[in-house]
Formats: sequence, structure tokens, C-alpha cells
Amino acid sequence: SSRRRSLVIVGDLLLDCEMEGETKRLSPEAAVAVVSDIQTTYRPGGAGMAAMVAYNDGVDVALVAPVSDDPNGQRALRLLEDAGVDVFPLPTLSPMAVKTRIRSRNQTLVMLDESAPPMGVESLPEAAVAAIRSADAILVADYGRDAARYFPLRQLLSEMTSKVSVIWDPHPRGMEPVPGVAVVTPNRADARHFSNVITGASTVDDVDLASCLLDSWNCKNVVIPKGAAGVELM
Repeated sequence: SSRRRSLVIVGDLLLDCEMEGETKRLSPEAAVAVVSDIQTTYRPGGAGMAAMVAYNDGVDVALVAPVSDDPNGQRALRLLEDAGVDVFPLPTLSPMAVKTRIRSRNQTLVMLDESAPPMGVESLPEAAVAAIRSADAILVADYGRDAARYFPLRQLLSEMTSKVSVIWDPHPRGMEPVPGVAVVTPNRADARHFSNVITGASTVDDVDLASCLLDSWNCKNVVIPKGAAGVELM
């Protein structure tokens, strides 16, 4: 549907898996806990999590993201659709990235990252184009995989920056924002990483970091969240 939408999220869909169990003994093979009576829960992750949060807050949101045909990709798609989120899949050969947390007694014991290298987006379906063009605002949630690398999608996002507010949440393994983005929101560590790559020098002052990214990325505003210390806005 090409009806107007308050927010369209464009980015990388992940699948989050949480395995919660009991720890009553240590393994005889090594000093590690044995987790038993496991309950497994799946949730959309990455840009999918952002779409779920927006939807649950009452926002008219749609998600445009690469979705693989493998079981994990289809599981993530089903979770979103069952929750009521409109998804416009981009075909990809990349297997769905899965992040698994094994937990016990409200603590994470270990995290597993099943993320094969991305293989790229194959096409930009007209339905996805129409959804993006219908947006009143666009959030790009880059998790360093397929979406923000795909040139036709980048071209469309570049075009949209002159029409609506485009907010870009970058990732160290991802691509730089397209020019003209309204707001870029790297965290402090990521801002330092990007600035160091751009300048070849270590920069620690938040004002300098924001200024460097503002100039290099040709965006309108840079916001660096600093936790309890607030944000740096430039």
C-alpha cells in the first residue's frame, strides 16, 4: 500500500533469541554452569526491534528490510507481521543473522552471534519504493549488513532527504549516511570510530567528533548520546 505513513524504518532485520534456564550445577568437564530446563523466546532484532517499539507506541510504522528465505528469516518476518507491523521485504541471499543470549537468574551467561557475511540485496521491489515514498519521516537503522549498502536504496534515500526528515543511526561496519540527512545519531564510541577513520587521528572531544562528522557526512545535525551526561548536539 502507498498510503501515507508516519514513519518508515529502513535497515537490517535481525532475529534475537533468548534461552532462559536453570543453573544448579557446574559441568564436570570445565568450570562452567550447566543450563537446563531451557525456555526459548524469539523476537525481531535490529531494525525489526525499532519497528516493534514504534508500533507499540502507536506510530503508523512500516519496515523495509532484507529478509532471507531461510527459516530464521521467515520466523523474523512472521513475528513482525503477527504483531501487526507492515513489512516490505527486500530479497537477499544473505542468511538471517541470529543473536542468541543464554540466560539464567536474570543474568546473561553467554551471547552467540550467528552472522554470516552479508551477500547483498538482489532488488528493490516497487512496493518497498512506494512505502518509502509514502513516509512522513524515515529512520535508517544500519546494523552493518545489507540494507544501507545497496546502491538503488541509497539513491532513493538521497532523493527523500529533500522531502522528509531522514534520521540515520550508523554502524561501524556499515556505510556512511547519504548526504542531506536531517539527523545522524552515532553513540560516543561509534562517533570516535568514524572520526578516526575520516581524519586518521584520535579525537576524544565530543564537540570535535560531532563537528568532524557534520562536515564529512554533509548532514544537518549530529546527535551523540552520552548516557547520563546527556547528548552532544551539533
